[in-house]
Amino acid sequence: MKKLYLCLALAIICLLLPGCGRGLNPAASQIYENAAGYQITLPDTWQILQENDTETVFAGPDGNITLTLSNDLGGVEYYSLEEINEMLAKNIAEALFSSYAVEKSQSGDIQCRQSYVCHKEDGQGYMLDILVYRQDPAIKYYAVFCLPLQMYRGEKPLIDDVFASFEQTKDAETLYALTQQRNEAAWAAEAEKMKAENGEGGDPQGDGSENANPENTNPENANPEGGDNR
Repeated sequence: MKKLYLCLALAIICLLLPGCGRGLNPAASQIYENAAGYQITLPDTWQILQENDTETVFAGPDGNITLTLSNDLGGVEYYSLEEINEMLAKNIAEALFSSYAVEKSQSGDIQCRQSYVCHKEDGQGYMLDILVYRQDPAIKYYAVFCLPLQMYRGEKPLIDDVFASFEQTKDAETLYALTQQRNEAAWAAEAEKMKAENGEGGDPQGDGSENANPENTNPENANPEGGDNR
């Protein structure tokens, strides 16, 4: 009985200490699924700050901890997982911090996780914890936690669980097709941009009702790619 009481006491003390955090609670979690072929489990109190085709940013309820999820589909990658992780950290650190250094590294066949201690010019410390996931050379996913350095020890069990929940949900063939769709959309958007810059075609009204040439009233002579040039 004394051992039982001692274990209970230690557990209570651990919960009260800032360095003794808790992991992900399955009863209070959400599964985020992305069309780019992955899913990840997060606390249900976390909210999306921004989202587009290639990037989603989550924030905790107090805003002190953020998670950025991004995908890079297409193209052959010759760098190792460790090199990709370090290049990503370097880009982030150069944009946000005055210094950074690798704290810890864990690598496997399809993923690499590295944490970096970063500082701003005023001395404030932050931790970047970065996971790079790659099952296929042309399909890469990135998950980046950023939080104040003093919070990291307490939040690490949660971060560990979130990273462990990451899963690729679509096969390579499906993702290659998605990559082709993205490329075609990008090419079409670039073509429309060039037309607009050169004063060719387009829809100056923005409502799809008129061509750029006011004298072109014959529907047969209309721009075949006209209409809504969004």
